[in-house]
Amino acid sequence: MSDEKQDLHAAFPRPLILIVDDDRVVHSIFARALASFPGTIIHAYDGEQALGIGREARPDLLIIDALLPKIDGRIVALTLKMQRPSSFMRVAIMSALYKGARYRNEALQEFMANVFLEKPVSPARLWEVIENLIHISRPATTSSPSTHAMPVTIETGQERGAM
Repeated sequence: MSDEKQDLHAAFPRPLILIVDDDRVVHSIFARALASFPGTIIHAYDGEQALGIGREARPDLLIIDALLPKIDGRIVALTLKMQRPSSFMRVAIMSALYKGARYRNEALQEFMANVFLEKPVSPARLWEVIENLIHISRPATTSSPSTHAMPVTIETGQERGAM
């Protein structure tokens, strides 16, 4: 592995979550739900971005939509899980289109996901996945939001204006 990739991996406060969806509304909902997350959240909008970021930043958790522009999200998940050093990564594949046991089993068995999520994903379910897969508990709510550290949130450049 090159020093440049090691530096990129080390540059982000951990834990790191990569959220990939071509729907900006999903990103907005997840960003609000994870406002108290104590690490880094990177947002990507297509499979090509996700694959590049996943290889270089090696997130602790990849939350990815099954159907994405450029490269299918399930293929991105499988590719990253089969390559070192990203093979340790936990993966949640989500879909609004593919629902039911057939697609859940496919995601878990064929695409090496740890969890399959049917959209819409509630904030409570999102935090449950985070707690189960990377062992980060949702901070207790208080009357003062300033008592929580804000996550480091990184927006990728493409698809910023898309809805």
